[in-house]
Amino acid sequence: MLCLNGYVAITNALVHRDYMIQGSEIHVDMYDDRLEIVSPGGMPDGKRIQDLNIDDIPSIRRNPIICDLFSRLKFMERRGSGLRKIIDQYPEDAAPSFRSTEQSFVVILKNLNYDIFSMPSGIENGTDDGIEKNTEKILSAILADPKITQKQMMAETGLSLRTIGRELKTLRDTGVIRRVGSDRAGYWEIVK
Repeated sequence: MLCLNGYVAITNALVHRDYMIQGSEIHVDMYDDRLEIVSPGGMPDGKRIQDLNIDDIPSIRRNPIICDLFSRLKFMERRGSGLRKIIDQYPEDAAPSFRSTEQSFVVILKNLNYDIFSMPSGIENGTDDGIEKNTEKILSAILADPKITQKQMMAETGLSLRTIGRELKTLRDTGVIRRVGSDRAGYWEIVK
């Protein structure tokens, strides 16, 4: 899903970006849980897309020659259906989001497989089999020192602070660990 939608969103970014904004470029940022595409230039009429109904937005081609070329190469359709095509590929509860300002247009596509692959295997059934190395490192650090801070975990495990935060959240949400007491004076407890 993400691949097809990413393709359509990047095509839209290329054909609809504002090439008059000098020194700007399209940014494609890939995260574990989402893909963000930022294109220079907002809506051609100056409105904010987050304030509009997607189905009521008229197709305005900022770059008609580029649109025509991409259409002839079969990279896009002529009728301006890119946003609707992206939305239709997602379930309602994981709908992509669109945001615009006068200077940029942002598309955020959720990774529909994120929950499946971010959950350490084995945690659902209470076994250790297949626990990811990151999770294993964090659990080992907690076992060695229940009062360990996230910064100390970073030094101990070699993982980034962001990865540690994400793994701790997953472990908490699945009931594997819990925090007892305050963030400053508390400690970690392994439940399962």
